[in-house]
Amino acid sequence: MITKESWETRDGLLQAFNILQSIIDYYKSKFQALEELKTKILDDPVKKAALKALLDQDADNPMTLIVSKYLTAKANYSALVDIVPK
Repeated sequence: MITKESWETRDGLLQAFNILQSIIDYYKSKFQALEELKTKILDDPVKKAALKALLDQDADNPMTLIVSKYLTAKANYSALVDIVPK
């Protein structure tokens, strides 16, 4: 017999799935924006040098940490693209 609880459970499940898909879609779009930003910086030697100089002076966010974070984000993005349909 269908109960009020079963309807609430169904609605909770569907809401959770929709929210999770929204988070994945948001992550994908933000990573694509990060890739565009990265390309703009790497394609311009002046911008690249200025960013490197800044990061070399930033003890909290040195270049090695930024590269590590980027590589993690890229791995996450690749995994999402591979396993999550659009």
